[in-house]
Amino acid sequence: PAGAHHVAYDKLPDVLWDGSSRHARLVHELYPGEAAWDAQRVAISIGTAAELLLKHALARQSFHLLPDRYAVETALTLDDKGTMQDHLPQLTTVTGLVAFDRANAQCALQLNKKDFEPVFQVRNAAIHLGVASTRANEAAFKKMVLLTDRVFTHLGTEPSERVRYWGDEEAEKFVRAIVDEAVTEAKARYERLLRRAREDYQRLARSLADAGRAEVIKQFAEVPPTIDSATEEASPHQCPACQNMGWVVYEVHRGLPTVEYSEEDYGY
Repeated sequence: PAGAHHVAYDKLPDVLWDGSSRHARLVHELYPGEAAWDAQRVAISIGTAAELLLKHALARQSFHLLPDRYAVETALTLDDKGTMQDHLPQLTTVTGLVAFDRANAQCALQLNKKDFEPVFQVRNAAIHLGVASTRANEAAFKKMVLLTDRVFTHLGTEPSERVRYWGDEEAEKFVRAIVDEAVTEAKARYERLLRRAREDYQRLARSLADAGRAEVIKQFAEVPPTIDSATEEASPHQCPACQNMGWVVYEVHRGLPTVEYSEEDYGY
């Protein structure tokens, strides 16, 4: 979108946002892609729109998060120290899934990577093999919409900006319906799990005498769970099914150290 003009590093987030928006609008215009060529273009733009939006979120924090393996030419160019026309072919930034990992960690998106892999898989199949299908595009587009919504929520994007991103109010309503449907489905799954847990708990509790039930529950609740101290942590939490206090065990993923500069050199 920037054409042949040099883009200062502080304008890079805007360029990434505009590029993502253009691809998102194309997806909505051609979705799901009934013709073979349209399906391929939709697949390519689904992954590209998501990748550029993730990189937009990263660039708002620091352009240091964009280079792949911290390529020197890329870093210098993005830092406004190089010439875009000379170094553009050598710019190596992270791939879509790596950008997802970094944004997930840096922006605390709390998303499951496996759920969103189809967004980039359909793009890669369309680019590297020239194949695409409307069914795969439909599934990937839903994931792309959910990812976009989560990033916008993190960034605090205004409703008017969301409309501008998708092109018009009708397009934004279309994707908003997808988000609402996913929220409804998630709530229904949660209620089913909760109901099953309550039934299991009541069945187990019936075998305990009333006098000993509280003591048994207390023993379970007060004993900390066994955890892997290197990757896991435990936190007390009230169970929504039985209302007793228990433990939540979760994994902790640490990010890489940030890049620091000195007068003579730089490194991790």
